[in-house]
This record gives sequence, C-alpha cells and structure tokens, in this order.
Amino acid sequence: MLRFFQLFMLIVFLPVSLFAQLSQLHIAGKPETMTTTIQEVRDINGRICAAIQFISDMEGFKYDSYNGIVKMIDTRGKDMVFLSPDERVLQIYHSGYQPLKIILAEYGIRLTSQQGWKITLTAEKKFSQIPVVIDTYPDSITVTIDDNDYGVGKLFILATGNHKIQLSKPGFAPITDSITVDKEHSQFEFVMAPQLDMVFVKGGSFQMGDIFGDGDEDEKPVHKVKVNDFYISKYEVTFAAYDAFCKETGKVKPNDKGWGRGERPVINISWYDTVEFCNWLSKKHGFKACYQIDKNRIDPNNECKWDDLKWTVTRDFSANGYRLPTEAEWEYACRGGNKSNNYKYSGSNNVDEVAWYDKNSGRKTHLVGTKKSNELGIYDMSGNVGEWCADWYDADYYENSQQENPRGANSSKYRVLRGGSWDDDTLFCRVANRYWLFPYGSSDFIGFRVVQDSPKKNKP
Repeated sequence: MLRFFQLFMLIVFLPVSLFAQLSQLHIAGKPETMTTTIQEVRDINGRICAAIQFISDMEGFKYDSYNGIVKMIDTRGKDMVFLSPDERVLQIYHSGYQPLKIILAEYGIRLTSQQGWKITLTAEKKFSQIPVVIDTYPDSITVTIDDNDYGVGKLFILATGNHKIQLSKPGFAPITDSITVDKEHSQFEFVMAPQLDMVFVKGGSFQMGDIFGDGDEDEKPVHKVKVNDFYISKYEVTFAAYDAFCKETGKVKPNDKGWGRGERPVINISWYDTVEFCNWLSKKHGFKACYQIDKNRIDPNNECKWDDLKWTVTRDFSANGYRLPTEAEWEYACRGGNKSNNYKYSGSNNVDEVAWYDKNSGRKTHLVGTKKSNELGIYDMSGNVGEWCADWYDADYYENSQQENPRGANSSKYRVLRGGSWDDDTLFCRVANRYWLFPYGSSDFIGFRVVQDSPKKNKP
C-alpha cells in the first residue's frame, strides 16, 4: 500500500515537461457551416447560442472556453457544443493527448446566434502513455532513454513498446539495456556494479616467506617464487560494492557491527561469498566468470568435517574475470611487486603508517585507503581486515611449493587468510604472515580484495 501511495504521489507531481511526449489532437480539413437548424439554447445573458458539432471516431472528449460551455450534448461520434455568440477560444481535452486550443478566428469561424459549424477531429496514432518507474541502485544515477538524456530521476512517462535505456554514474560500470513497457510492465530495477580501481602488477620473482626471521614455522623455508602479470584492487572490497551484489542477488547483507557501511571494507563474509561476488562482478562488467560453482557436489578436497556446504569450486583458467588472489600473488603485491623495498609491512617498516591494527584501530574497521599505500599504490594490505586468498592452507606447503605461479595445497580443512586486521597485533600485519579459517567461516575482522588477469583477452 505504501509503495502504491508513493507512486501515486510521484504521478501527481510529475514535471510538466514530461507531458510533452503526449500525442497531439488535430483539426482535419476546413470547418464547415451546418445546413440544418440547431436547437435553440440560451446563455446566462439570454442570448441564443451558436453551436459547434465535433465529429470524431474517438469518444471521451471534454470541452472548455473563456466564457464557459453553455451546454454539451454527448452523441457517439458527434458531440454538440453550445457557446455564447461572442466566444473566440475553445479548448478540447482527451486523456492521453495534449490539450488542443482552437482560436476560432484562425479557422474563419465567427459565432453568431443559432448558427452551427462542423469540425472534424483527428489525432496522431495514439501510443499509450503510462508512468514508468525505474528504480536504480545506488541512487542518483543519470538515465538516458532512447538517446534522450533525462538526468537523474526515477519516474518517466513512456509510450508502450520497446525502449533503449542507458544508466551512468561515476565509479560504476555503465549499463545499456532494453525495456518493454506495457500495462503489466511499468516498473524496472537496475543494479549498477562498482567500477573497482585496479592496479597493474608487473610479474616477476621474489623471495616468499619470513625473510626477517621473526615469523612462524609455516612461513618457512623462504623460497623463490615467480608470478605472472595481474591486476589487483587498490582497496579492499567495500560494503558499497558488496551491498550492490546483495541487492541484485537477494543475499542477506552482512552485519556491519554498527561501524558503518559505504567505503568501509566489507566484513562477515565467508570464502564462498567471495567467489560468488567475483562471478557476479565479472558478469556485470562483461567479463568471463572465473569460477565454476557446483553447490550440489561435495568437494573431495575439502577436509573440513564441520563444513555443511562443501561447494565444489573450480577455476576456469581461460577466463578474464575477477577472482581471489593466490597466496603468492597476494604476497608479491603486498611486498610492492617489482618496486619492493622489502619492508616488513606493506609499504613501510613503521606499522602505524600503513595499518589499522589493535593498537590504533579503536577496535573497529576504518574507511579504506586512509593509511599510506605501499610501493605500488595499494592500500590496507597490512591491517584493517584480513583477506581471503584462493588457496587451500597447508602449514608445510612452502617445503614443496611450485616455483612458478604456485596455487597452494591440493586439499585442506582451511583457506588461506592474509594481511592482519584491526583486531590483530603487528605480527599478523607482516607481509609474510599466514593464517587460515574454514571456508564457511566469517568474522568481523575478515574481508577480501580481488585480482584479474588481463581484461583484454577472452571477453565474451
């Protein structure tokens, strides 16, 4: 009921300019004098009226004049309108059409008592005009319909039929689509996907693991690893981006703990949530989704007996969409890639310069990008929230790691987490630190960021 009331109020207060799209009434041919005697009708001053008979194959006309209509006889296809003999202007109304104003003298009509005229009315082909609501997420999106720029709005008067619609907003991927408008389809919803800031990471080799000697055993041995070129999101994925995903897919929005949403990093999301987000974002941007997700087949590589989901998630290596970073890609980017200065934390040896952690965070997340970036211009790879990686976690994996583009253990109970969070001490914020969680798990200190291979290849 509330939704209907809101729509009714929008219609009542429609801008006048929107009605410029309504069809136009016309006078067909020249008005003619009537040869038959008309009924005697007198106006308020006692004068005998003139009359105009309007001939049309349409019904439902309304009439008005400067002096007012004295009498109107509604006869199918032949309305008779009685006017004072000195009337000069007549206006005709019909639902779905612009009002027609007739200055009688322009048509050679001079009304005299008991004189009759015949006027034939016609109209352009009438396209049904109906109010159309276009809901967008987020708000304040610029709408273009059939190459006409309507600016920011949500209610439009459109003809029934097909229309091309384009939506744009800075920071979001533009949408071009088509809609078919009719009485049953007058409300449309579009969700725009965020346009993530992606940083190019030139591939190369690096020493992966605890090069400072103050880490845990799972960070050893230090070993040489090579990774290919890739792109990585400059910031951790925010609530603004993840909420758009939830809006369109119907997922329940994760709890923000009352800390705020918007440009804070999203929290309370599982590893499974992240891969679904990656596929959604890929499709919204026109890329090929990286993950094949089978929710009905138990993953034989998932050794966690408490995981009731155990989705089988496989990566399509031919795809160019968004995905989670491998642990090696994550650490290489965290260290600054080929511009690395071998800092202990991502971008500095001073943790307070680059990280929100337990001593300075106030025990909550912070807006992304508010600390100093690392050498590649990437923010919050130390602190703020820990970040899911693609790999299965194995404490002994470094002893047998591949040297080129390693992808982690073949199976495990856990998925890799990296980066430390607002809740962690400095040891967790080091570039080499590794930790883990069950893939179904979520927490207020865990988020993620995405990577992408070259977006120019394999675009569907």
